[in-house]
Amino acid sequence: MWHFIRNGHERHFPHADARFRGLNFGRSVDHFWVFTGSIPCIGLFLCVSATNFPVLLIGRLISGVATGMTTPLLFGIINHDIPLQKLGRYMAIGAIIVSMASVGPTYGGIILYSLGWRAIFWIVLPIALIASVLGLLNIEQTRPVEKPRLDLMGFVWLAGVFILISLAFNEAAVHGWGSLNFWILLLLGLVAGGLYVWHARHFAFPLINITIFKYHRFVLSFVAYALCQLINIGMSFLLPNYGQLVLGVNSLLARSPALTR
Repeated sequence: MWHFIRNGHERHFPHADARFRGLNFGRSVDHFWVFTGSIPCIGLFLCVSATNFPVLLIGRLISGVATGMTTPLLFGIINHDIPLQKLGRYMAIGAIIVSMASVGPTYGGIILYSLGWRAIFWIVLPIALIASVLGLLNIEQTRPVEKPRLDLMGFVWLAGVFILISLAFNEAAVHGWGSLNFWILLLLGLVAGGLYVWHARHFAFPLINITIFKYHRFVLSFVAYALCQLINIGMSFLLPNYGQLVLGVNSLLARSPALTR
């Protein structure tokens, strides 16, 4: 979702491109890649060596941080370095790579049923190492390194929006739509969103420039993309859990519907 907004912003506001290069925190791409390439390896190692759930959860969180950093970097490199006439092709390749995550439930179910849960991470760990080395050898810094100011307050408000709304819908799933906590958390999330809008209007370099949403084509594309992601990720989570928790089938059968969505 973030890289979709980012790409649209760069198309409509090319002069503001430097602020998004702040995603690498003023470091060259190769140095940044060493950092982001090592994080998933650390997370995967924690997962394979975990003896309790908290350690496993921490490992997955670390891996998630790496994904959140490398995905915008992927599309940022495409936007910066690929000629305009080839941009569509490479954007499609990048989107295919990101959408490969949808086979995760099926892959996890097959490996879990056949080899056990630790094998899920043992198989991915060497792939992550190889990808990190290939990226380090092939990704080059093609533009001068800049150090734009990071919008920390904007980050806090946006994080509050996503966390509060996520907690609100989790509360609704447990206690129903009439839950008072659901409405309180939802209201707080909307307030945090309003505060970010106010902040973005008064800050010179906001994390997301909300004026991008003035462009109707971008808004329609963004809504379509968001709905597709909601359906894709939602079904990838819902069907396997329904199969195991409600139907009582094994992990292999529970995750097989993900192949035929």
